[in-house]
Amino acid sequence: MRVVLDIGHYKKRRADSLVKMANRLGERAKVAEKVITIGLFNARDRRIIHITLQEDPSLETKSLGEGAIKKVSIIPEEEKGGKNRTP
Repeated sequence: MRVVLDIGHYKKRRADSLVKMANRLGERAKVAEKVITIGLFNARDRRIIHITLQEDPSLETKSLGEGAIKKVSIIPEEEKGGKNRTP
C-alpha cells in the first residue's frame, strides 16, 4: 500500500509556483535571446517545467546533468538555430 501525504496542498502550490517560474523565465529567455539554465530539480518538477514550456513553439527545454537531480535549460528559438536567427 502506498501512502501519499499532501499537507496544506503542497504539491498543488509547488506545481503552480513552477508553472509561473517557467513562464516568467521562458519570456526572459525569448527577450534576451539567450539560454537560461535553472535550478536543480527532481524528475517531477522538471516534468512540470518541460510540459509548461512545450506549448510555446519558440522555446525548447533540455535536462542537463547526471542522476536524479538535474538542471533545466530553456532555449529560445534564436539560440537553437530558428528562422529568426540573425547572421
